Amino acid sequence: MWEDEMRLHFMAGVCALAFAVPGNPAFAADSVEVVHHLTVNTERAAIKEIADRFTAAGGVWVDNAVAGPPNSRRVYTTRMNAGQPPQAYLTVTNLDHYDFAAQGQLVNLDSVAQAENWAKVFPPEIMETIKAPDGHIYVAPLGLNVPGYVFYNKKIFDDLGIKEPVGFDDDFFAALDKVKAAGIIPLAYSGDPFHVRFPFEAIMMSLGGKDLWDNVWRQRSNAAIRSPEMRKVFETFERLRDYTDEGSSGRAWNLSANLVMSGKAAVQIMGDWAKGEYIAAGMVPGKTLGCFIPGTDDLIQIHGEVLVFPKQPGTTALTPAQAKLAAIATSADAQTAYNAQKRSFPSRLDANVAAMDPCLQLNIDAYRNPGHIVQNPRSLITQQMDGEYRDLVNEFMAEPEMTVDEVVDRFAEVLQAK
Repeated sequence: MWEDEMRLHFMAGVCALAFAVPGNPAFAADSVEVVHHLTVNTERAAIKEIADRFTAAGGVWVDNAVAGPPNSRRVYTTRMNAGQPPQAYLTVTNLDHYDFAAQGQLVNLDSVAQAENWAKVFPPEIMETIKAPDGHIYVAPLGLNVPGYVFYNKKIFDDLGIKEPVGFDDDFFAALDKVKAAGIIPLAYSGDPFHVRFPFEAIMMSLGGKDLWDNVWRQRSNAAIRSPEMRKVFETFERLRDYTDEGSSGRAWNLSANLVMSGKAAVQIMGDWAKGEYIAAGMVPGKTLGCFIPGTDDLIQIHGEVLVFPKQPGTTALTPAQAKLAAIATSADAQTAYNAQKRSFPSRLDANVAAMDPCLQLNIDAYRNPGHIVQNPRSLITQQMDGEYRDLVNEFMAEPEMTVDEVVDRFAEVLQAK
């Protein structure tokens, strides 16, 4: 059973942490220990698709699953700093991995990228994201999610005669007013510090478009941060406060999703990973579950999993087993299967997406049309900036007395506006 293999492989990973030294026979040459955070049912099924293909190709998959990205990052960082690196680490798109690349602790994947024609099967925005400042490729893209999706209970909307809004305009707030008047929670808001940024970023993309996004996150332009457009983003985000319930502060996103499933709330603004919870509860995208990318431009930001490959003791080159895993994980077949289980969508443009649900099809349509992709802020700003920005947005929503002037000033300070 896969569950039993996971337990055995996890123990192998623990043993590796304790005994990993140059020349240790615990790992055969074709073994790859993979540290990752994919522990819930759909995630485990997804990683199994890659593990099975690697095993079928003659590799030995050693699974080291650690619940939660912060916890898996902590294990990975500890191992790297102790000189006991795993052969592979699954992480999310951000700048963190380039710190180890700059220190010479990761192997580049240039040879795999060239052999597998990554420049042809991944869009330019993905290639930009996975390429380090030194021009080399250190990460292998797996699948993508879209933060800032709008999900809604179609029965509530239909019963109240509400049409699907386009973005965060007056029609959107009129719809929330109608829901509120009916005695239903309009917005199932998740006021936990990690996820509070996603509604904010959805509003920013919807109202400001690609130019504002790029000028704020990439350029960190003081003029853009203090512009009328950015002020409008904060003002619109602030308006959401009137449509939340008293239990929203600190509430996890999956509990907010439960409110929409049960009909106690109408709308949730969250990444499309929430869709897995809705489907598990019996809701059907396009039928009982409504979904849309806010705004007229259908912009999506890159947010997904990638694999990185640390240098191993005694060599500075990519090992054959690492190269094999990188090639398999980025193949069209593996990406189709992985993302079907995880309910995300493939990074590859040539993966088979015909059977994916209507919500995912919206993502795919945007992804495959030039000009609809923007970079994830976590790929453009430091981890410290991201944490301070997240805390600021959470504070702004939680404290009505904070003015837009105040939050704009502090936002500029966080991003060290130029």
